[in-house]
Amino acid sequence: MTARGCDEGRLTRARAVPYSNAFHPGAPYKGEEILQDLRKKGAVVMVNSMVVRFSQLGMGPYKLTKAALLAMAQSLATEFGPRGIRVNSVAPGHIWGDSLQWYFGYLAHKRGVEVQEIYDETAAATDLRRLPEPDEIADAVVFLASPLARAITGQCLDVNCGEYHH
Repeated sequence: MTARGCDEGRLTRARAVPYSNAFHPGAPYKGEEILQDLRKKGAVVMVNSMVVRFSQLGMGPYKLTKAALLAMAQSLATEFGPRGIRVNSVAPGHIWGDSLQWYFGYLAHKRGVEVQEIYDETAAATDLRRLPEPDEIADAVVFLASPLARAITGQCLDVNCGEYHH
């Protein structure tokens, strides 16, 4: 067991969530299937994106899908709450993992600078002057799934080192 009652398999699945789709257009509603898995109590945590906090040219379709995911989480919190099931989201900012490291390497090469310069420029826009790492996003998911968050439902927790506030 790890992280207060969350076994390694469940933790691995939680960490894999950002790499899977919660739904796609035309997909059947899965709410009852989720309920069957959770029985009478439990927690659902959806991984969203900081894009729900700002608008950027060219990001419209992505923001639209993430806004829908946020609305779905809030609606499911209302639907499942009477059965003791909590539904929340996390909205990560830039995540200092393999994809972002590769992208910063690309930008650095294109600009003829070191990767650290790109990182420092991006991190300067955050209150903590750094970017969150994948384990920090997973920690937020584990927290929201844990009994420590037993009175929290329908919420979206930003995990972005203070890049955006709401």
